[in-house]
Amino acid sequence: MKLKLISKKEETGGIWSFYFAKPDKFNYKPGQNVYLTLPKLNYPDKRGATRQFTLSSSPTEEFLTITTIIRPESGFKKTLLETPIGTELEADGPQGEFFLDRETDTPQVFLAGGIGITPFYSMIKFQIDNHYQTPLTLIYSAKTTDRLVFKKDFDAWAKNDFFSWKGLTERIDKTFLSKYDLTTSEVWVCGPPGMVVDLEKMVKPLAKRVYSEKFTGY
Repeated sequence: MKLKLISKKEETGGIWSFYFAKPDKFNYKPGQNVYLTLPKLNYPDKRGATRQFTLSSSPTEEFLTITTIIRPESGFKKTLLETPIGTELEADGPQGEFFLDRETDTPQVFLAGGIGITPFYSMIKFQIDNHYQTPLTLIYSAKTTDRLVFKKDFDAWAKNDFFSWKGLTERIDKTFLSKYDLTTSEVWVCGPPGMVVDLEKMVKPLAKRVYSEKFTGY
């Protein structure tokens, strides 16, 4: 399958979204991912020309997006940023079991670290666009406030009674989580592996159910 690059946008310092035309009959669930392969690399990269990306777009949208940190040491990422509009990338997917595509009365709590926000953005937008009333809470940790991607959207969506969010510039810890009653909630965790492992240990004894996904080698 080919995905045609139609636009790119810097969300905040060093974090970019790449927009692709959505192929006919391309169906995916909010939170799923794809593998993308560049036609060629402009810079050397030991990991090659293929990477796995969560789709940050919602299935309700007419295009597909990925959102990623552009790191100078990554030949793949630098090449991706330089890729001309109109270029077709080879894609494999969608795939993955880390998704929320239903309305439910069970509170959903999302714990995100860094670019691990992308599946949650897709899930939340899907809920908003479908006018679902699922109780949603997002707790989002980034190194600095300017790394809190999609902040404007989260602020706008928080006008809905069923959605609230908190942005942090420190790690999510047990003290912070103690402010929330997780006993009746399904908790979702996504971010760097170390953060995911730590949070899983914290919330598993407290939550109704825990789902997790580790992001490596962004």
